[in-house]
This record gives sequence, C-alpha cells and structure tokens, in this order.
Amino acid sequence: MPGPRPRQRAIAAAILAVAALVLGIGAPAYAGPPAGKLERYVALGDSYASGEGAGLYRQVGAPNPCGRTLSAYPELIDDPPEINLIKTAACSGATIASVRSSQLSDLTRGTTLVTLTVGSTDLGVSEFSQYCYKGGIVFGCDLIYSRAMDKLAQRVIARDLAALIDAIADKSPKAEILVTDYPVPVVADGSRLSNTAAKTNRVVSGLNEQIRAAVQTAAAAGADVRLVSVAAAFVGHEAGSSAPWIGADPLKPTAFLQPTAAGQEAYAEAILDAVSD
Repeated sequence: MPGPRPRQRAIAAAILAVAALVLGIGAPAYAGPPAGKLERYVALGDSYASGEGAGLYRQVGAPNPCGRTLSAYPELIDDPPEINLIKTAACSGATIASVRSSQLSDLTRGTTLVTLTVGSTDLGVSEFSQYCYKGGIVFGCDLIYSRAMDKLAQRVIARDLAALIDAIADKSPKAEILVTDYPVPVVADGSRLSNTAAKTNRVVSGLNEQIRAAVQTAAAAGADVRLVSVAAAFVGHEAGSSAPWIGADPLKPTAFLQPTAAGQEAYAEAILDAVSD
C-alpha cells in the first residue's frame, strides 16, 4: 500500500503539533536523518507498529482492519529522504506466526531495512484491557496472566521469534533487521489496580527478555539483526503517569496500553538513531 502523499503528511503533522501544544504533551525530539544510501524499508509487526489508537487513520472512511495510522512509527521513519517506506505490513492483532504467514510476502531481495515489533499478542497482553482494567471477572484476568507466564516459561516466544528473524533474513539477505521491544506499560502506584499493573508489567518484562534472547540467537546464526530497546525511553511515561506515552483509558480499547502519538515518536527516534549508527 503506498504511503500518504506529502500534503497528507503535512496536515497530519500540523494537527499533532497543535494537539501537543494545547494538551501540553511532551514528546522526544527526532534524531538527525541517517546519511548514506537510500534505504528500501518494510515495516512488520503488530498494533504497536501499525499505530492503532495513536491518531489519524491512513484510510479515513475506508475499511482499515489493521488499524494503521499516520502517527505510526514507520510513517515517521519514512520522512527522512534517505528512507523510502516501501510497505507497512504491520497489522493490529498480528502474532509471530501471522507475521511469518502473511507479512513476509512484502519483503524482496532488494529490501535493505526491516523493522519488527511483535510478540505481545502471542501473550494476550491486549486481553488485559478486557478482563483486568474494567472491573471484569478476576478469574479471566488470572487465567490470561497464567497462560502468558506459562508460555514465557516454555521459551516459546524466544524460539519462534528467532525463527521469524531467520526467515526475514532469508527473504531479504541485504536487509538490516531492527527488532524493537515494548515499553513496560503501567505505573504500579499502590492503587486498587496496582496488582493488575504489576502482572501486566511482569508479562511485558518477560516478553522483552525473550525478544532480546531471540535477537542474540538469530545474530549468532548470521542474521544482520539488532535490538532497538525503547523500554528506558518510556520510564516516567507509562499509563497512569503524569505525562503518559501509553494509552491510559481502558474504556478506549483500541488505544489502551498502546503508544500514543508521542509514544510512536519515541519509537521512531530510537529506530532512526539505530539506523544512523
């Protein structure tokens, strides 16, 4: 799918800038654009990469099952002239398996840059919104948590993600693969949701450890892959903080526990820094 026209980008950027001024939302400054060759860029992953809940949708008034928005970090990374976003295949609800089965077809041997954010859906992190933060059934929340912790204990994420990275490297042998982790999403502040927040954060922290392990395994096998960690950038900007970069309203399910526009900028900055290294 082609990216938005420059005029659309300018309008979206202006709206986001005005919103930031009115609401007093802080956001990270962009790093300088990477110098050198033109990067042929493909973005893969889940809702964190599609930008669901972060702003203006790419297809206003048209079906958009993947929740792709103009605020998504692949759209922001596409702004420097040295990077050409060929396709954002990222889709809300994507798992490691579905990225492999339905998104790798957008890669070619000419692709030189790939970003990948995936794993949270495999652990049911989005389901915490339904069962844990709306006064839902406690049993449902405990079940989601137990299933996630069991999967982490089995090291399924690390194994499957390493295999996915290898498959990406096979499809696009010239590409540098940048794999992101996830921000620890919620402030555990001693409120009635503190135990739920701690469970959510524990699952995401375990996920990040396995993402790191998968990148190390794939790199050792010869893939040109690096981890781009955003976890530290979001400290102080969790849902429930005074300046959140994570959606904090559980009554808005497409945005809850998802990066806001400012959170997407933090992802973009971290990735652009890695590209320019």
